Amino acid sequence: MFWILAAALTAITALAILSPLRRGRGGAAPAAAYDLRVYRDQLAEVERDLDRGVIGPDDAQRLRAEIGRKVLDADRRAALSAPAARGGRALWPAVALVAMLA
Repeated sequence: MFWILAAALTAITALAILSPLRRGRGGAAPAAAYDLRVYRDQLAEVERDLDRGVIGPDDAQRLRAEIGRKVLDADRRAALSAPAARGGRALWPAVALVAMLA
């Protein structure tokens, strides 16, 4: 009777620990993806300012280049963080299982 109860409690604990790990972050967008949206909005704002005459063509070109560098950096960060997030998430259930069996 004791072993059945201990096994049931272990299974319940394992489910409680592994279910959040399995779900991961869910719908949370990475910071680099948010940055890309912000930079896209900034580029649109530069175009609007140029059309309204608030800034000159030289300033618009300089701003586009600066924002473009930021876009490239954010895209690089997004590409680097994507594989790391998947690999780490697959490791945690295995670590939890080994810890429970030990």
